[in-house]
Amino acid sequence: DMVTLLGAMLSSVGYKVRSRVVWTKGFSTWNHIYLLVQLPTGEWMALDATMPGKAAGWEVPHDMMLHEPRDFDVKE
Repeated sequence: DMVTLLGAMLSSVGYKVRSRVVWTKGFSTWNHIYLLVQLPTGEWMALDATMPGKAAGWEVPHDMMLHEPRDFDVKE
């Protein structure tokens, strides 16, 4: 729900957003989702509202993943 709400808010003011889904060690399927937002510079930055204490830009470390993350464009 937090990813959907944050994505809707950013989209409503003109930002492009994507959802990123990851599969981390210890789980039998894809188990975490967070948002990517395209900055005015064209760079994509991660926003994970479900991880307390983590600053904007924090992402699940690759050494914790079983597979490469999957990104999904969010349509306006």
